[in-house]
Amino acid sequence: MQLPTDDGPLPPDWEPGKEPAVPAPPAESPTARPEGWVDPPEPAGPSCRCGAPVLATYFAPVFWEGRPGLGTGVWELSRACEDCLGRELEAKAAQDAYKAGLESAKLVPELLARAGIPSAYSHMTMESWRSPSPGASEAVRQAIAGQSVMFWGLPGVGKTHAATGILRQRILDTAKPGLWVYAPDLMVEFRQCAKYAEKGARLMDDLASVGTLVLDDLGAARATIYAVECLSSLLDRRLREGRGGLFVTSDKSPNELAASLHERIASRLIGMCAVVKLDGPDGRMDGLLPLEGS
Repeated sequence: MQLPTDDGPLPPDWEPGKEPAVPAPPAESPTARPEGWVDPPEPAGPSCRCGAPVLATYFAPVFWEGRPGLGTGVWELSRACEDCLGRELEAKAAQDAYKAGLESAKLVPELLARAGIPSAYSHMTMESWRSPSPGASEAVRQAIAGQSVMFWGLPGVGKTHAATGILRQRILDTAKPGLWVYAPDLMVEFRQCAKYAEKGARLMDDLASVGTLVLDDLGAARATIYAVECLSSLLDRRLREGRGGLFVTSDKSPNELAASLHERIASRLIGMCAVVKLDGPDGRMDGLLPLEGS
């Protein structure tokens, strides 16, 4: 019988007169790299059409039970050199952009037709708009980029012209839908939707989700409490969803809107929009601005 020595602690199952158990060697992992494996050398690939060597990529082996997995431990040769591949990708990106531009060009006229811009305002573009106030042009540039703006001031200074031109320009630039809404009519529609919940929900969804929304002449007519609540819900929803692109025109200042509609409406507009006062003569009276719109 082999007695234990002082070379180390006794095995836990040792008993006098019993031969100590010899632990079995650890089993080899099935993903272990087998002995003698040598990575294959880089192949001498063909030349690209430009004469440069093609791109060679080595996929490191992933072993299972002594064999490399499918598609690993091998070299892969591209069909062209790195420079030619880059030019191909650039050409494809340019072709895709060209196709997207063609699709947008087909889509824009339909989007403009469905935006609800009154036919009397068809001339209202950014090219025909004249800034009546210092700083108004910069506000319009930021609006085209997506910053919400409330234009207010006396009648005839170009508020509706600016908002309508911004809507038209954003549709041209983005090829995405926009809506032009006359605010007094919207208040009437909100009031009518009190009896038709499904219609009201669809209207709210359309106004809240559209990328560009013009509310023209807000505060020009009285509104019921229910209509004001609907307008407040619309503004709250666009704010919660982080949606810009809201352009409001009004003859009233935010303080005046707070008195005629509700303080919450005025507060929301101030929080969501850059408030821009347009000053100047009445363009309808002196011919500086087109006759239609405000």
